[in-house]
Amino acid sequence: MSKKKKGFFKKKGNIVKDLTRKIVDFLNEHPQKYYNYKQIASKLKINHTDGKTQIIKKLTELTVSKKISEVEKGKYQI
Repeated sequence: MSKKKKGFFKKKGNIVKDLTRKIVDFLNEHPQKYYNYKQIASKLKINHTDGKTQIIKKLTELTVSKKISEVEKGKYQI
């Protein structure tokens, strides 16, 4: 009698809560400077890969919704 194989579930990873609010608050504190996603991750003390990819996704969502602007390629400001 063969054993039934269990399904393989992918781990969700680390989810950063309130990321949109944190990004917008950080950029509001420094409106005259431009930051890339690595600098934002460093200032928010996010050092894992899942968090950095979430930051990239949120930054693109915020630029599409016109809450922040992309000044140069990869540089963002309020």
